[in-house]
Amino acid sequence: MSKFKINNLKYTSSLTLSLIGSEAFKLGSSIFIFKFTGNLWLVTFLYLLLQLPSVIVYLFSSKIVKKVKSDKLILLICDLLSFAILIPPLITFIILNKNDSNNDLKTTLSIILITFSTLLGFIHSFRFIFLKNIIYFIADNNDQMQKFNATNSLATSLGFIASTILSFFLFKNLSFYWLITMNMITYLVSGILYYSLKVNKEATVFSAPTSTGDVENKQDKSNLAKSWMFILSGSLLIGIFLFPNTSGLSQYFNSFGNSEYKIDNWGFYFSIIFATFSLIGVVIVYFFQSKIKKSKPLFIAIIAVLGTLNFVWLFFINSEAKVNLISYVSIIALQQFTYSLFISIYYSTSYELFSKSHFHKQNGIAIVFRILLSSMISVLFTLISTKAGYLYTYLFYSLIVFICATGILVSSLTYKKRKDKIQSKHN
Repeated sequence: MSKFKINNLKYTSSLTLSLIGSEAFKLGSSIFIFKFTGNLWLVTFLYLLLQLPSVIVYLFSSKIVKKVKSDKLILLICDLLSFAILIPPLITFIILNKNDSNNDLKTTLSIILITFSTLLGFIHSFRFIFLKNIIYFIADNNDQMQKFNATNSLATSLGFIASTILSFFLFKNLSFYWLITMNMITYLVSGILYYSLKVNKEATVFSAPTSTGDVENKQDKSNLAKSWMFILSGSLLIGIFLFPNTSGLSQYFNSFGNSEYKIDNWGFYFSIIFATFSLIGVVIVYFFQSKIKKSKPLFIAIIAVLGTLNFVWLFFINSEAKVNLISYVSIIALQQFTYSLFISIYYSTSYELFSKSHFHKQNGIAIVFRILLSSMISVLFTLISTKAGYLYTYLFYSLIVFICATGILVSSLTYKKRKDKIQSKHN
């Protein structure tokens, strides 16, 4: 088996395992909090605090990457730290999670979950930037880079669907601390797999060199603006797109009131359906990414669907609960499928638009932009949902997705590609 295939297998396995644990813990925590407190704001704060502390890390990501010589060592350390951080909540839940009728205790446990999830979010931000950077040292060319990005999406989808099924089983049949235990085990195994990756000594070049002529410089400046438009529009889309799967899930089921449809049962079913459709999309991209990327009509169709499909649910908003639920889950599932077709192309394109020396700067800026703006939007979503109802929250969400899709489409269609191709393998 070639070095690329071995690395690809290890990269996929480690990312999938770490996501199984972390996403199961995240989903289980949000449902635990909402089930026992009924507080939408606590669920919102959980997802906000998973992201906000990492702003500092992403802001200085380019400097952090330059100071680190071994990406895979940092990935191992991140997973070991994540393992250690989960020890206190594990002990706490084993000792205190005895009385299911004590509401004050459930609120305390919810706050503990939010606190330690915040610490995990901070550690995960380091892991994220080095998962991006290590691609430069395990991919030998653009084709391999695109494969690794497709693999990243595949691992993410596998992690989501496996974590949802496992969290459903553990949440229904075992105490919550077993979910924490599973998360800790996945961190240990994934850290070892990351550390076993075989890396190149030099970084691979994925982007074209900057031109020097006046005409070319004007084109480069124009393309740079369009590159940033593409990156920021896509980054914000990523930041809010999963809202129906995360804090929006509690808000949607809360809109049913005392209906038979409860989040502690149907929330898991929804997540499994969404993850399954996402996985189908990722599998298609994994095998046909180059064809999808090269087909402009297909790419336009993907972005157009992303931007407009959400509005279809508005026609079913006043339907009976069962029709409302079926139409909602169908539309969001189709959106997850379409989003999966887009996401790996977005990440591959981000490597090609910026050189390695500028990649982490743009990546850091884009993620900070995403976190800050999506966090403010998330608070607005919850505020609108509690004051006016989920319909208006969903409409606001759909409008933002439409604006992001428009930015992606305009920047992609007006970007002028350079005629020269990258021939060299390394810097």
